Amino acid sequence: MKVDIYYYSRTGNCEEVAKMLSDRLDSNLYRIADKGEDFKGIVGWFKGGYYAFRDKESDINFHQGDSNIICLITPVWAAKIPPAVRRFVNQFNFNGKEIYLLATMGGSEGKVFEVLERMLAKSDNKIIGKTAIKAKDIKTCDLYLDQLCSQM
Repeated sequence: MKVDIYYYSRTGNCEEVAKMLSDRLDSNLYRIADKGEDFKGIVGWFKGGYYAFRDKESDINFHQGDSNIICLITPVWAAKIPPAVRRFVNQFNFNGKEIYLLATMGGSEGKVFEVLERMLAKSDNKIIGKTAIKAKDIKTCDLYLDQLCSQM
């Protein structure tokens, strides 16, 4: 069965993991893109952390695929999800979907999965798994991705 992979990436880590996962699965790959906000550089890093800490959303562009299996790949910002991912989860129709959550981070996963599970509980879906990958492990995360693929 085809999997729709959605990812948000500021530094390229989530994009790299998304492409590695897409190479292993029959999948569609969709980028969640900020529309208007600039989170680049050191100023963007601080601004993004502040927005995430305050549970703010940003305007985004995304494509709603038609697969019943979704993999959502997000970075961890200030122990939470980025503004674009927050908006995506609030706008996307997750009804009837099976969802796998994957987070990349430099430090701790914080409350990312807790926040996502609470937000996703508002629709009729099933979370089928979750994985956290540290940024330093991305180049060698084959084992994580193989385990993830076996769960889909």
